[in-house]
Amino acid sequence: MKSPPLCRKDEGGRMKDEMNAMLAAASGLQLCPVKSMRVFVAIAVLVLAAVTLCLPSLIAGDTDPIPQRFHVRIGGFMGRSYEVQLQDGSLRYTTFGRGLSSEPVEIRPTMEQWREFRRELDAIGVWRWRAEYSAPGVADGTQWSLDVAYADRAVKTKGSHHYPEGNPDSFGVSSGSKAFTRYLKAVQQLLGGKAFE
Repeated sequence: MKSPPLCRKDEGGRMKDEMNAMLAAASGLQLCPVKSMRVFVAIAVLVLAAVTLCLPSLIAGDTDPIPQRFHVRIGGFMGRSYEVQLQDGSLRYTTFGRGLSSEPVEIRPTMEQWREFRRELDAIGVWRWRAEYSAPGVADGTQWSLDVAYADRAVKTKGSHHYPEGNPDSFGVSSGSKAFTRYLKAVQQLLGGKAFE
């Protein structure tokens, strides 16, 4: 097999074309412009193919669908309260009410439930939620918290009778929001329909 011819250099010892210079720097070869272009196109095609094959998994978020950390709570002073915590790959679901708590129930969501939950968190935009939402002067309202972390995203937020994207009244109390309601439904679906409100 015949090796490609080396390109001529000008009087200053520089290669004559820019593409040759880039390829020479990357590979140590000094190919003629026509050969350089063929090599460049071949490399570009390989890179494009690799990106095309990997892109769907990147877009779909094919990171581990189970978060590294997951702990959520919601409840109030007089009503029922709920807590869900990820431990050893399963969820521990506990309800509280009037000073009493239930025995934790173990729930094992399917991988598809975890994927759907992540898609919903992304669609809602929980990653942009502030660290805290509170209504000053309201001591007995609904308290809630969300702490979830994946390899690529995390959020830790909480509220007291005030919610993300809610419209506070003159006392600073908001009556929930579409985004927060979607979040509550996403948790309920992850729990297989158990209450979380």
